[in-house]
Amino acid sequence: MYISLKDKKIRAKVQKEFRLTERFSAGRKFILVQIPLWYTNKDFSKITRKLDVWLEKLERNNPGFLNRYTIKDYFQENIIEIMNQKLFLSIKEEERKTISGKLDGDSLQIKAPFDADPEFMRKGVIGTLKKVFKQTIEREVLSINDETIQGSIKSIKLKDNFSNWGSCSNTGNINLSIRLLLLPFEVRKYVIIHELCHLIELNHSNRFWHLVEKHCPEYRHHEKWLKLNGNKYYL
Repeated sequence: MYISLKDKKIRAKVQKEFRLTERFSAGRKFILVQIPLWYTNKDFSKITRKLDVWLEKLERNNPGFLNRYTIKDYFQENIIEIMNQKLFLSIKEEERKTISGKLDGDSLQIKAPFDADPEFMRKGVIGTLKKVFKQTIEREVLSINDETIQGSIKSIKLKDNFSNWGSCSNTGNINLSIRLLLLPFEVRKYVIIHELCHLIELNHSNRFWHLVEKHCPEYRHHEKWLKLNGNKYYL
Protein backbone atom coordinates (compact mmCIF):
# COMPACT_ATOMS: atom_id res chain seq x y z
CA MET A 1 0.00 0.00 0.00
CA TYR A 2 0.98 3.66 -0.19
CA ILE A 3 0.73 6.21 2.62
CA SER A 4 0.33 9.90 1.79
CA LEU A 5 2.41 12.21 3.98
CA LYS A 6 2.24 15.87 2.97
CA ASP A 7 3.54 15.88 -0.63
CA LYS A 8 5.03 12.37 -0.45
CA LYS A 9 3.61 8.97 -1.31
CA ILE A 10 5.33 6.46 1.00
CA ARG A 11 5.78 2.76 0.19
CA ALA A 12 4.41 0.62 3.05
CA LYS A 13 3.48 -2.95 3.94
CA VAL A 14 0.78 -3.93 6.45
CA GLN A 15 1.10 -7.19 8.39
CA LYS A 16 -1.54 -8.70 10.66
CA GLU A 17 -0.03 -10.58 13.61
CA PHE A 18 -0.72 -12.02 17.08
CA ARG A 19 -0.06 -8.81 19.00
CA LEU A 20 -1.91 -6.41 21.31
CA THR A 21 -1.02 -3.05 19.71
CA GLU A 22 0.20 -1.65 16.41
CA ARG A 23 3.93 -1.24 15.71
CA PHE A 24 5.73 0.84 13.05
CA SER A 25 9.26 0.21 11.80
CA ALA A 26 11.52 1.14 8.89
CA GLY A 27 12.35 -1.80 6.63
CA ARG A 28 14.79 -1.99 3.73
CA LYS A 29 12.34 -0.94 1.03
CA PHE A 30 9.12 -0.07 2.84
CA ILE A 31 7.62 1.14 6.11
CA LEU A 32 6.32 -1.90 8.01
CA VAL A 33 2.99 -1.48 9.80
CA GLN A 34 2.27 -4.42 12.13
CA ILE A 35 -1.28 -4.59 13.50
CA PRO A 36 -3.31 -7.07 15.62
CA LEU A 37 -5.14 -9.82 13.74
CA TRP A 38 -8.55 -8.55 14.82
CA TYR A 39 -8.08 -5.03 13.42
CA THR A 40 -10.72 -4.08 10.86
CA ASN A 41 -10.43 -1.37 8.20
CA LYS A 42 -12.15 1.00 10.64
CA ASP A 43 -9.55 0.21 13.34
CA PHE A 44 -6.74 0.75 10.87
CA SER A 45 -8.08 4.15 9.86
CA LYS A 46 -7.82 5.20 13.52
CA ILE A 47 -4.07 4.63 13.63
CA THR A 48 -3.22 6.60 10.49
CA ARG A 49 -2.72 9.77 12.56
CA LYS A 50 -0.33 7.89 14.86
CA LEU A 51 1.51 6.67 11.78
CA ASP A 52 1.72 10.20 10.35
CA VAL A 53 3.18 11.48 13.64
CA TRP A 54 5.69 8.61 13.71
CA LEU A 55 6.75 9.27 10.10
CA GLU A 56 7.11 13.01 10.74
CA LYS A 57 9.33 12.29 13.78
CA LEU A 58 11.41 9.81 11.75
CA GLU A 59 11.95 12.41 9.03
CA ARG A 60 12.73 15.14 11.56
CA ASN A 61 15.39 13.02 13.29
CA ASN A 62 16.82 11.72 10.00
CA PRO A 63 16.33 14.44 7.34
CA GLY A 64 15.73 12.90 3.92
CA PHE A 65 15.38 9.37 5.34
CA LEU A 66 11.88 8.88 3.91
CA ASN A 67 13.20 9.45 0.39
CA ARG A 68 14.10 5.77 0.19
CA TYR A 69 10.40 4.87 0.62
CA THR A 70 8.96 7.65 -1.53
CA ILE A 71 7.30 6.72 -4.80
CA LYS A 72 8.30 9.16 -7.52
CA ASP A 73 5.82 10.31 -10.11
CA TYR A 74 7.89 10.04 -13.28
CA PHE A 75 5.17 11.83 -15.24
CA GLN A 76 5.92 14.90 -13.09
CA GLU A 77 9.62 14.42 -12.25
CA ASN A 78 10.75 14.07 -15.84
CA ILE A 79 14.43 15.03 -15.52
CA ILE A 80 17.03 12.60 -14.14
CA GLU A 81 20.67 13.63 -13.75
CA ILE A 82 22.89 10.57 -14.28
CA MET A 83 26.70 10.75 -14.29
CA ASN A 84 26.59 14.54 -14.87
CA GLN A 85 24.19 14.10 -17.78
CA LYS A 86 20.65 15.50 -17.68
CA LEU A 87 18.21 13.01 -19.15
CA PHE A 88 14.71 14.06 -20.15
CA LEU A 89 12.22 11.32 -19.40
CA SER A 90 9.61 10.71 -22.09
CA ILE A 91 6.90 8.18 -21.21
CA LYS A 92 4.57 6.76 -23.83
CA GLU A 93 1.62 4.71 -22.58
CA GLU A 94 0.54 1.82 -24.78
CA GLU A 95 -1.56 -1.34 -24.76
CA ARG A 96 1.20 -3.59 -23.37
CA LYS A 97 2.13 -5.57 -20.22
CA THR A 98 5.81 -4.75 -19.81
CA ILE A 99 8.01 -1.65 -19.73
CA SER A 100 10.80 -1.10 -22.22
CA GLY A 101 13.08 1.85 -22.81
CA LYS A 102 16.07 3.26 -24.63
CA LEU A 103 18.34 6.30 -24.61
CA ASP A 104 18.11 8.59 -27.64
CA GLY A 105 20.58 11.46 -27.21
CA ASP A 106 19.57 13.10 -23.93
CA SER A 107 16.07 11.61 -24.02
CA LEU A 108 15.26 8.49 -21.99
CA GLN A 109 12.29 7.07 -23.85
CA ILE A 110 10.03 4.70 -21.91
CA LYS A 111 7.11 2.66 -23.23
CA ALA A 112 4.74 1.60 -20.44
CA PRO A 113 1.29 0.02 -20.01
CA PHE A 114 -1.71 2.26 -19.47
CA ASP A 115 -2.24 3.07 -15.77
CA ALA A 116 1.02 1.41 -14.68
CA ASP A 117 1.46 1.10 -10.92
CA PRO A 118 4.04 3.66 -9.60
CA GLU A 119 6.34 0.92 -8.29
CA PHE A 120 6.09 -0.99 -11.56
CA MET A 121 6.99 2.22 -13.42
CA ARG A 122 9.96 2.80 -11.10
CA LYS A 123 11.30 -0.70 -11.72
CA GLY A 124 10.92 -0.17 -15.46
CA VAL A 125 12.85 3.11 -15.38
CA ILE A 126 15.60 1.54 -13.25
CA GLY A 127 15.79 -1.49 -15.53
CA THR A 128 16.27 0.82 -18.51
CA LEU A 129 18.99 2.82 -16.71
CA LYS A 130 20.81 -0.41 -15.79
CA LYS A 131 20.81 -1.48 -19.43
CA VAL A 132 21.84 1.93 -20.78
CA PHE A 133 24.67 2.60 -18.30
CA LYS A 134 26.00 -0.95 -17.79
CA GLN A 135 29.01 -0.56 -20.08
CA THR A 136 29.69 3.01 -18.90
CA ILE A 137 29.99 2.02 -15.23
CA GLU A 138 32.00 -1.07 -16.16
CA ARG A 139 34.52 1.08 -18.03
CA GLU A 140 34.72 3.50 -15.10
CA VAL A 141 35.34 0.73 -12.56
CA LEU A 142 37.97 -0.95 -14.73
CA SER A 143 39.73 2.36 -15.33
CA ILE A 144 39.82 3.18 -11.60
CA ASN A 145 41.00 -0.36 -10.85
CA ASP A 146 43.87 0.00 -13.37
CA GLU A 147 45.07 3.22 -11.74
CA THR A 148 44.72 1.98 -8.14
CA ILE A 149 44.30 -1.57 -6.81
CA GLN A 150 44.78 -3.54 -10.04
CA GLY A 151 42.75 -6.33 -8.49
CA SER A 152 41.12 -9.32 -10.14
CA ILE A 153 37.49 -8.51 -10.94
CA LYS A 154 35.10 -11.28 -11.94
CA SER A 155 31.97 -9.21 -12.62
CA ILE A 156 30.51 -5.72 -12.19
CA LYS A 157 26.76 -5.32 -11.72
CA LEU A 158 24.32 -2.50 -10.98
CA LYS A 159 21.72 -3.34 -8.34
CA ASP A 160 18.53 -1.64 -7.15
CA ASN A 161 20.04 -1.49 -3.68
CA PHE A 162 18.78 0.61 -0.76
CA SER A 163 20.89 -0.67 2.13
CA ASN A 164 24.40 0.18 0.90
CA TRP A 165 26.30 1.80 -1.96
CA GLY A 166 28.18 -1.31 -3.00
CA SER A 167 29.56 -4.70 -2.06
CA CYS A 168 32.37 -7.03 -3.07
CA SER A 169 32.38 -10.82 -2.73
CA ASN A 170 35.35 -13.06 -2.01
CA THR A 171 35.16 -14.28 -5.61
CA GLY A 172 35.63 -10.79 -7.09
CA ASN A 173 32.01 -9.91 -7.87
CA ILE A 174 31.42 -6.17 -7.42
CA ASN A 175 27.85 -4.97 -6.99
CA LEU A 176 27.11 -1.24 -7.11
CA SER A 177 23.87 0.50 -6.22
CA ILE A 178 22.13 2.14 -9.17
CA ARG A 179 21.94 5.21 -6.88
CA LEU A 180 25.70 5.56 -7.29
CA LEU A 181 25.12 6.95 -10.80
CA LEU A 182 23.38 9.96 -9.25
CA LEU A 183 26.39 10.99 -7.13
CA PRO A 184 29.16 13.48 -7.99
CA PHE A 185 32.09 11.75 -9.69
CA GLU A 186 34.58 12.15 -6.82
CA VAL A 187 32.18 10.56 -4.33
CA ARG A 188 31.31 7.76 -6.76
CA LYS A 189 35.02 7.17 -7.34
CA TYR A 190 35.58 6.84 -3.59
CA VAL A 191 32.82 4.20 -3.30
CA ILE A 192 34.33 2.28 -6.20
CA ILE A 193 37.81 2.43 -4.63
CA HIS A 194 36.29 1.28 -1.34
CA GLU A 195 34.85 -1.82 -3.01
CA LEU A 196 38.02 -2.45 -5.03
CA CYS A 197 40.03 -2.46 -1.79
CA HIS A 198 37.86 -5.36 -0.64
CA LEU A 199 39.45 -7.40 -3.42
CA ILE A 200 42.59 -7.26 -1.25
CA GLU A 201 41.09 -6.95 2.25
CA LEU A 202 37.62 -8.50 2.58
CA ASN A 203 36.95 -6.72 5.89
CA HIS A 204 37.07 -3.28 7.50
CA SER A 205 40.30 -3.76 9.41
CA ASN A 206 42.99 -1.12 9.87
CA ARG A 207 44.84 -2.62 6.91
CA PHE A 208 41.75 -2.12 4.77
CA TRP A 209 41.38 1.56 5.73
CA HIS A 210 45.11 2.17 5.20
CA LEU A 211 44.69 0.77 1.70
CA VAL A 212 41.66 3.00 1.05
CA GLU A 213 43.58 6.04 2.28
CA LYS A 214 46.54 5.21 0.05
CA HIS A 215 44.36 5.35 -3.07
CA CYS A 216 41.85 7.95 -1.84
CA PRO A 217 43.45 10.31 0.72
CA GLU A 218 40.18 12.31 1.02
CA TYR A 219 38.07 9.27 1.87
CA ARG A 220 36.97 10.66 5.27
CA HIS A 221 35.55 13.73 3.54
CA HIS A 222 33.60 11.53 1.12
CA GLU A 223 32.33 9.30 3.94
CA LYS A 224 31.04 12.38 5.76
CA TRP A 225 29.44 13.71 2.57
CA LEU A 226 27.59 10.42 2.06
CA LYS A 227 26.25 10.47 5.63
CA LEU A 228 25.01 14.04 5.23
CA ASN A 229 23.71 13.84 1.65
CA GLY A 230 23.17 10.20 0.75
CA ASN A 231 19.46 10.29 1.64
CA LYS A 232 18.83 12.77 -1.17
CA TYR A 233 19.77 10.35 -3.92
CA TYR A 234 17.06 7.84 -4.78
CA LEU A 235 15.35 6.77 -7.96
